[in-house]
Amino acid sequence: MIVACALIPRFALLATLGDRKALLSGPLALAPEPGGPQAIGETSGPAEAFGVRAGMHLGEALELLRQVGRNKARRLLGSASGGGAVAG
Repeated sequence: MIVACALIPRFALLATLGDRKALLSGPLALAPEPGGPQAIGETSGPAEAFGVRAGMHLGEALELLRQVGRNKARRLLGSASGGGAVAG
């Protein structure tokens, strides 16, 4: 009997995306199943760069991304107004 095993990183995420693999270039995570635990599934590389991890509670992941968005907006507004960089 021959048994084989393969580890394919982000398989569930890739399978869900199908032909839309270009979405992997931005922050992306699988949403929790309805009625199941409110934890996100696999994440893209950019989402991980923001600190979002598989298994993280959905509310925690959303709040983290809101903070990243606010900090990014502050930096953009600071540079557009000629002011110094705003620390996030």
